[in-house]
Amino acid sequence: MTYNVDYEICALVFLLLLMLSLLVIKHINDSQSKAYLILLCVTIFDLIFDIAGSIMINNCEYAPRGLNFATNTIFLLMQSILPYFLMVYVVILGSTYYSSKKKIFYIVSAIPAGFMAILTIVNIFVTTVFYIDDKGYHYGKFHSLFYIFSVLYMILSLGYTFVIPNNIRRRKKMIVLAMVVMIFIAVAVQFMWPTYNITGAGVALSLFILYLTVENPAAYRDPLTMALNRTAFLHKTDELRRTGTKMEVYTLALDNFKMVNEVYGMEGGDKVLEMLVRDLKRKVSKNDVYRYSGDIFAIVLSGKAVGSRGVRDIQKIVEQQWELKGIELDLSGCICHIPAEYKIDSPKNLIRSMDHMIAEAKKKGKGSVVELDDAMIETMKRRSDIEQALMAAVETGVFEVYYQVIYDSARDSFHSMEALARLNVPGYGYVSPEEFIRIAEQNGLITKIGMLVLEEVCRTVKEEKLWEYGIDYVEVNLSVVQCMRETLDVEIMDIIRRFGIPNKMINLEITESAAAYSEKTLVQNMERLRKAGIEFSLDDYGTGYSNINYVAELPFSIIKIDKFFVWSAFKDEKMRKVLKNTIETFKNINFKVLAEGAEDNIMVEGLKEMGIDFIQGYYYSKPVPRKQMVEFLRKANGKKDGISAD
Repeated sequence: MTYNVDYEICALVFLLLLMLSLLVIKHINDSQSKAYLILLCVTIFDLIFDIAGSIMINNCEYAPRGLNFATNTIFLLMQSILPYFLMVYVVILGSTYYSSKKKIFYIVSAIPAGFMAILTIVNIFVTTVFYIDDKGYHYGKFHSLFYIFSVLYMILSLGYTFVIPNNIRRRKKMIVLAMVVMIFIAVAVQFMWPTYNITGAGVALSLFILYLTVENPAAYRDPLTMALNRTAFLHKTDELRRTGTKMEVYTLALDNFKMVNEVYGMEGGDKVLEMLVRDLKRKVSKNDVYRYSGDIFAIVLSGKAVGSRGVRDIQKIVEQQWELKGIELDLSGCICHIPAEYKIDSPKNLIRSMDHMIAEAKKKGKGSVVELDDAMIETMKRRSDIEQALMAAVETGVFEVYYQVIYDSARDSFHSMEALARLNVPGYGYVSPEEFIRIAEQNGLITKIGMLVLEEVCRTVKEEKLWEYGIDYVEVNLSVVQCMRETLDVEIMDIIRRFGIPNKMINLEITESAAAYSEKTLVQNMERLRKAGIEFSLDDYGTGYSNINYVAELPFSIIKIDKFFVWSAFKDEKMRKVLKNTIETFKNINFKVLAEGAEDNIMVEGLKEMGIDFIQGYYYSKPVPRKQMVEFLRKANGKKDGISAD
């Protein structure tokens, strides 16, 4: 019987080149990568001894019997453990770390591999696996167990991937399935035609698929600086977190690096980043420097803590005198430090912590240092709890709305009201709209929340018949993000039509900053909605750009003067004159003017003397829930039954 080793030789050459590639391009240092390297090494040795053993069997009359027997024994030892290491890799692929909880599973599942390894060694004396005589190589009665246990480990791999709950994503599951199918076909072919040594080639092809899809070092490298990238950073920190290994995370966010690119060009800026990474690797951490994003870098130190010394080391590198094209260059950067004693419980929270710290450092100024502390953790916890409350409100489809009445000076009654979103966060109570609206804008929930608030307002208008209480319209706030949506007008009109209320019952409030951010899209939406009978108010005038010419060009009906502007006018005579002139100017160009923040009778009478149209503030009523608002209107305005909304 002559064995064909052509496929195995090709597979061996291929895997040797693959190994060389991994050695040249430094790989991420984690459990999954280590498991892959072990599997690769075992496969290479398996192929070497398979090829050598097969050649000796093919030339049995010339090969020394002892060497022939030893070579094939080593090959079968490799065959004993190879399926086991393949299964271990699949398990680690699903958990990305070697957990102590899995040790029992690893030990128990190693029993078949251990049994076959012992059987192979004992075969020296009892020849129950194979034997060699003058006629050549012969299978023993237990030789078929190699095939049986190989299939067993493949079944265990598939079972772990598709049956047991794990962290393997669908893409990786498909990769594992393709691997197992490929190896199974190779094993089945070799079982039916023993002279075709093809199992090793099947494993080699599977390893190559893994290299292309999961283990490619290039996928974890920043091609410019050759630092590890953000994916590698999350991979590494997650493994350290799961294994309970202490780690310190340093973040370096360069200051005004855009200026470097503008002065020296993109090529010069890239060169500076390369030099920076080179020095960070040389002086801080050889293997754990990561390009987190553009001009932000992360360094992970595990094991022994270095604390503030790490910050000083990074500062020295950044603040050294740099030279580019013969020109001296100064760099600065904000440094953030997460000490080892703070254990971040998830990759998401780690990113959130780093982003928060970078933002805080940038607020403090160039070259600032921020270290994670209990107060910062509490701030981030508060933000997380607010996000959870926002998501819960969106999921239930109900958002709490309060109403604050608006006084009409000419009619001497309350003619409208403003709808104000409220959020009750467990453990904190009601939080400021300024706080949760900003968070909702950042996490993408603001559009849904805005529509939920509008729905609740329309529901209140319809069910309470607010027009019977003398209410002409309800003001609803639009965020910056909503104003940037090209479909805003369609979304708003759909909700109003669904509740069947007159379009004029809704007035939309927009801040100065929102108008500036999205002027073109906003004006188009405003024009379409105004044609449908919906009016607009400019909110918080006096806090932003405060450009009257700019405001006059936009199709607003009402200008709402911010409460801080109003308050300052009643504390300073000059500001009082500014406020009076502002009101007169807007009225002269046919705007209605509303003053926010009226808190006492002196302010109310003073505003009336200035010719203000509408007044809003705690003097009349604080924002109250729907039922209290209706009761207030019943007492203040009275109810006029039979009045039509039209």
